[in-house]
Amino acid sequence: MRSLAQRKHSIDNLRNAGMLRPRRHVSIENCDRIDVPELVAAQPASDEEKERGYAVRIVDGQRFLLKRKQRWRGAWWWFLLCANLSCRRALTGRGVEYVLRLPGAKDFGCRHCLPVTWASRRYKSRSPARARGTPTHRALVRLARERRRHERAVRRVDRLLAPEVEKIRQKRAEAETVERERNTELARAMIRSVAEHGTVEVEVPVTPANRPSRGSRRCAAKRSGSARRCSGAA
Repeated sequence: MRSLAQRKHSIDNLRNAGMLRPRRHVSIENCDRIDVPELVAAQPASDEEKERGYAVRIVDGQRFLLKRKQRWRGAWWWFLLCANLSCRRALTGRGVEYVLRLPGAKDFGCRHCLPVTWASRRYKSRSPARARGTPTHRALVRLARERRRHERAVRRVDRLLAPEVEKIRQKRAEAETVERERNTELARAMIRSVAEHGTVEVEVPVTPANRPSRGSRRCAAKRSGSARRCSGAA
């Protein structure tokens, strides 16, 4: 009898020769999934089903058989029997906790009879394809727990800083009100001055920022000289 290594070597030779196509695996995260807890929560089992130890549920036109087993004394669990007729686990009565449906397929099956695997097994730990993969159920639960923890921390900080933030908001509103009133009074004074005199004279204080440079003073002197010459010629 040939060993497992010899059979694997023969299969590799057939695959390298092009006579046997390699088995393509699909990530479990990309498949439709039905979990036993969600199925039992959506359609709870009756007392009669609990008494006889099995129940039948229909999802998307496919019939599923739920089997009740006792893991230890007083602890009963529901398991799904794979609907695939070629599944060995279903023939031996071994249940699964969830079933999968491949993209574009109609029937469900378990991860033991379908060509599926986890994204962490398909790619290496540092592969970019693994980082783009859909997170697993555990990862989703962990992310949701971290998000709720962050939201609770944010709400706690908001409650602690709410009085100080309210004081800062009031001070800012008062300062904006004073600035708005001051600008309004300035505009009214300018309007009254224009109405009385017809012109408005604004004196800009000389500061280092608006102090005229030597070149600008030279250009102003040239313009005034040319204006005097033109007036003398006229």
